[in-house]
Amino acid sequence: MRAKIRQLFCLIVIVIIALAIGAAAINVYMVWGTKGRILKKDQWANFKADGVVVLGCAVRPNKEASPMLNDRMQTAISFYKEASVTKMLVSGDNLNEDYDEVSVMKKLAVSGGIEADEVYMDHTGLNTYDTIVHSLEFFNKGSTIVIVTQSYHLYRAIYLAQRMGLNAYGVSADSDIVYRGQLYREFREMAARLKDFWYGITKPELPERANRKSLTYTMRELQQLWEDIFMNFIFISPQFPTNYYHFCAELKNNGVNVLGIGDSAYDSLPYSLKNVLTEYYKVESMENYDQMMRAVAYFTFKYGRIDWLESNNEYWLTQDARLRTDFHITSGFQLNEIETFKSKKHMKEYYKKAGIPAVECYKIGSREGCFSFAAKYGYPIVVKPDNGVGAQNTYRISNDQELDQFFAEADREGYLAEPYVDGTICSYDAIINSKGDVLFESGNVTPVSIMDIVNNKADAYFYIEKQLPDDVRDAGRRCVKAFDVKSRFIHFEFFRLNKDMPGVANKGEIIALEVNMRPSGGFTPDMLNYANSTNVYKIWADMIVFDRCTLSEYADKFYCIYVGRRDCNPHKNAHNEILSRYRANITMSDRMPAVLAQGMGDQMYIAKFSEKDQMEAFLQYVIA
Repeated sequence: MRAKIRQLFCLIVIVIIALAIGAAAINVYMVWGTKGRILKKDQWANFKADGVVVLGCAVRPNKEASPMLNDRMQTAISFYKEASVTKMLVSGDNLNEDYDEVSVMKKLAVSGGIEADEVYMDHTGLNTYDTIVHSLEFFNKGSTIVIVTQSYHLYRAIYLAQRMGLNAYGVSADSDIVYRGQLYREFREMAARLKDFWYGITKPELPERANRKSLTYTMRELQQLWEDIFMNFIFISPQFPTNYYHFCAELKNNGVNVLGIGDSAYDSLPYSLKNVLTEYYKVESMENYDQMMRAVAYFTFKYGRIDWLESNNEYWLTQDARLRTDFHITSGFQLNEIETFKSKKHMKEYYKKAGIPAVECYKIGSREGCFSFAAKYGYPIVVKPDNGVGAQNTYRISNDQELDQFFAEADREGYLAEPYVDGTICSYDAIINSKGDVLFESGNVTPVSIMDIVNNKADAYFYIEKQLPDDVRDAGRRCVKAFDVKSRFIHFEFFRLNKDMPGVANKGEIIALEVNMRPSGGFTPDMLNYANSTNVYKIWADMIVFDRCTLSEYADKFYCIYVGRRDCNPHKNAHNEILSRYRANITMSDRMPAVLAQGMGDQMYIAKFSEKDQMEAFLQYVIA
């Protein structure tokens, strides 16, 4: 009995494999058999054809062409004007008085400069086979026609037309737009090719239109349902920093509809970013909340519910939260929650909950109170904005005179004072899913603080650890739990003390510095990739879409260092000498934009090494 079951199972497996091979072979045959009949742009001029056939697709409820249909029509208009043709057949669905693809298509053709009496309408093109049959009736057997649709669809359309006796060519209507629901269409097309392969052989007669109405609408409804499953993600300022396009790219690769809002002109965006955005909305100023709100409202109206909204940028975190709150986007911090993570004073309460020591702080209320705080803890002290970004407006105060100067220069409302910590900054960088589970973790070491780099105009450097120290991992995970972090890329900073701090911690131990509910800035995500032989952009996108990581962890680990040289500082070794000596180690080298150069240097180098002493030798060579 068991032997018969095994035989039956093997037979089923063989049949499934055979069917899969057959399906794949049909798809390959259809694609490669028609690929040579797709006209390139330089072949359009004066191409002789009896007519152009444009295949219909979705029209919006406001009777506006969908992006896909608009691209088909604009491409068809351009080809029509360049080629030698006098007829255009637009074919689509008009089974309902409230839904009319064909009339919309003709209107676009006429507005594009095509004479109305040269545009013919086929209102019963419910699918590709229907359109081809009607094209045969309209143009007659042996006629040369040019079919316009997106490339994924062209192969099947050309195949059917050839089988029906038409001399068919194609023009691709592909554009830079990433169409909503395209992943679904690609899969559906593979199955549709099998159906139309059979139709091309059997050439069945079309049934009565009325008999197919309900089926057609059912399929349309199913398609709409599928498209509704796809996530709408608004990425704020996707063009800055420049490497942030990787976040958008990996979202797109996971089937997400990525919508960008920024203040750069669309034409100035790199192709790598344009290629992964479904649509981009330019605002005059990202500081203007009304403009930002209008942009989100536009995307909400056009694409439906917004599932995520993020900038991954410290500067915009509060605005992100406000937009989420106003538009009821529940993924991510709301406005009433963001204060916890932006306020350095409020952070202290959560450090206590996590069992991680932190220095005391004083929210500056008066000059006298600040002097009393300095007297209690002794100089130096550090004063900084409670809701600051990076090390902007952060000062090390060493005596009464400097503190007097601090109060004399500007209004100091909203500032904090803390005892100066003699320590090395180390970080916990991690990606956390919706359950609070860690999907990825690593960390960096910053021997010279960004405050000192900025204030002393020093060369900048920091590095990613080859292995995350156990105490940093433990502290980071406890902070994740205490702050109840969910679905975030985080950057938590700690001090590793260079000497004892009585009442706080001992030399070599770590104490809390600050939490950042976003990735570390600059090129750190790329450095995390180099150090860990991974792709944190994909891990983050996997967290967003799947709530898990789909990548395997790699054993190859490295030290990865960033060095930023200032042009104003003298250096012994020239740029070309550095590149020549360390060409096997350098993974990135570039000039920094002025807005980042203050904290990161004018000329940057990123390099990776297997051993720490190799990395340190590189550092000394660059900054010497």
